[in-house]
Amino acid sequence: MINHDDLVEVVRRRADVDADTARAAISAVTGAVARHLHNEARERLATSLPDTARYAATTLADVESPDGQEVLRDVARQLDTAPRQARHLTQVVLAALDEAEPGLVDLPPDLRAVLVP
Repeated sequence: MINHDDLVEVVRRRADVDADTARAAISAVTGAVARHLHNEARERLATSLPDTARYAATTLADVESPDGQEVLRDVARQLDTAPRQARHLTQVVLAALDEAEPGLVDLPPDLRAVLVP
């Protein structure tokens, strides 16, 4: 399992935001991305996340078609931020998750093309 405090600190530092914003970004990004993952990948993500982010990854309905722009719009809406900041936070959170547990977020190619630089 990923250490929550460490994940928040990495996101906070890399995104240059406060800890509350980092926590909110982790939850928003994991929830938005999880909706587009197949069940196996979603379950792997949910079991590796700290409790505060796990809820976002496990309570979602059916798997949606991969749409990176939709993920970014969803993150921007949840965080009430500009699309550019939503993209930055999404990239920071995904990078932090990948660093903490390589290969954890198994993004479909369509999502990877939009979300990962």
